[in-house]
This record gives sequence, structure tokens and C-alpha cells, in this order.
Amino acid sequence: MRLIDLRCHWFRQYYPELTNFDRSADADLKGRVSQLDGYLSETSAAVLLCSRTPADWANTPEPWRLLADLIARYQAEFSGRILMGPDDAERWAKEPKNGLCWGLIGVDGFDFLIRSPTDLDRIPLVFDRGVRLFQAVATSNSQLGGSLDPGDDRGLTDLGKLFLERLLGLSNPPAPGSPRPILDLAGMNGRTMGDVLDWLESEPGRIDRIPLVVSRCAVAHPDALGDSSLLIPLDLVGRIRALGGTLGLALGSPWIASEDDLLAQVKFLESIPYRGEPGTLGISFGTDYLGMGVPAHGFRNAESIIKWVRQQLDPADANCILFENGRGLILASIAPPSASS
Repeated sequence: MRLIDLRCHWFRQYYPELTNFDRSADADLKGRVSQLDGYLSETSAAVLLCSRTPADWANTPEPWRLLADLIARYQAEFSGRILMGPDDAERWAKEPKNGLCWGLIGVDGFDFLIRSPTDLDRIPLVFDRGVRLFQAVATSNSQLGGSLDPGDDRGLTDLGKLFLERLLGLSNPPAPGSPRPILDLAGMNGRTMGDVLDWLESEPGRIDRIPLVVSRCAVAHPDALGDSSLLIPLDLVGRIRALGGTLGLALGSPWIASEDDLLAQVKFLESIPYRGEPGTLGISFGTDYLGMGVPAHGFRNAESIIKWVRQQLDPADANCILFENGRGLILASIAPPSASS
């Protein structure tokens, strides 16, 4: 039983050789790269985030070129194969249990990439390059909507709505089974998240055309221990699960800080219907290794996550949370069923 991880900053481990970036921004990684020890052997697939610091994005004269360089490095240097379309899905399914870790490329926020409507024309180009997960908002620098940064109480902007429309256009290709973009709500404040859900629900079929995820999160509930300003409010949790969205539980401060907190999160989410049925569907993990600061106690690497889940849950639920839910999200993007299936 291997893990599917919805959020990994794999690229950051190469910080000593990053000559074209401000390496001081990665100084916190010293001593933490060990989080990826054994990662490839314990993980079946991971969302590989293209991400840099706000300073790096702001200081580059060509942010879209920087993104292209990050994509190219993942495609050339990641030790496993990249998941882009139906052919990759078939090969991934045939991978032996101890085979390669596959990667799905995502963008960790479009804050410095989309500043005006003309920038939206770049979205189909990066989709063609292999980006499948689109996290719209990362910080208060975003022009698309409000973030989790303190004091940012904005909702979805007009440019943000145009961004969603452009993603929707990518999800309606002429060939049945063609890839679709995943919309990631991580980084959004509650108001923006609610506005996006309103948009998805405003026309029938939208949610079926854009797979939905919150790749890094924890949810507000009576026993929640994290920073309440970062936890997804209960009304939004219910809406996301009702729509079939996937929640990637973030195993570290300020989201989930302990084994007891994780167990409480899982049990609480099981009680909230997912497309009308309670249970473990729609629950997954976004480790955010090398992205956030301190991992939750007991979850320093992928092996420890798998061990804990197998000890705490029955085999069917464990497989669902570790593997099947993440697999379903990825396949909904790279090999969605045709309209006739």
C-alpha cells in the first residue's frame, strides 16, 4: 500500500544549486530534506508543485519564462514519469507495486503570473506543457481572489472569474477522455472559497468538468487544534464534500500538529456526507513536504504516514485515504470518462 500525495515541493531540495534564485529564501530547508528520505519508494504518485518565493516571482522580468523553466526541470529531472493524459494513466496502472513514483505537475499560485486579462491567454499554453493542477491563490499578491494572509478579506475578483472560465474552457475538449485541469482551492480565504463554490454551482455540469481539490488543509470542528483562521469553515467543508471535492490533509503546523489531531480530523470528515454518503471518500493527504515548516509529530516522512493509517483504520478505509481517493482525483484530470461512459 503506497501513498498518493497531493502536494509536494520536490524541487526545493535542490536549493544548494539554485544560482538564479535568492537561495537565502531556502535556508530553512537545511536539515529538512530528510523528509523526502524513502519518498519515491513509498509514494505511487505526487503532485509536484512549481513554486518560488514572492520575492523570486517579483524580481524576475519574465515570470512565465520562470514557470516554463520549472516545468522543464520537473519533466527532465524527476526520477519518475509525468502524468499528463490517458496513455500515462494506462502505464501508471501497469506499474509494479514497488515501481516508480509518478508525478503530476501543479502551479502553487498564479499571484505573479496573472496580473491582467491578457495573461489568461497563457493558461492553455501551460496546460499543453503538462500542468494539470491549478492553485489560483497563494498570497495577498494575487489578483484573482482573497488569500489566507492576515487582513486579506477580499472575495473572488472579476479577473478570478475570468480565470475560472478559462479553466472551464480547457475542460471541454473535442476528444472524449481528454485531460482536464484540477482546480485547487488551497490558499484561498473562506470568502473566496465560497465565491468559487457559488460559481461552480451556478450552472449544471461545471463541477463535473473541473475536478476540485483543497491540496493543503484542515477543517474547523469542535476538537480542531490548528490556527482557526486557516481552517476551512464547516459550511464550506459540507459544500466541498457534497460536490465531490477532495481534501488533502496537511500534516504539519499550523494545520494538523499531532496524531490525535489527525485522527479527529479523519473521524469528523467521515461524518460529513461526500456526494450524499458518509465515509472516507474524498479524504486524502497533501504532505506539503519542503513547503511548510515543521511536519506534524510522528509524520516526518511518507513511510510514517502509511504506517499510522494502517494501524488506525481498517484496510479498506486505509487504502481509500492513502491511495484510492488521490488516484480518483488524478484520473479525473488525466483520463476523465467520456460523456457516454
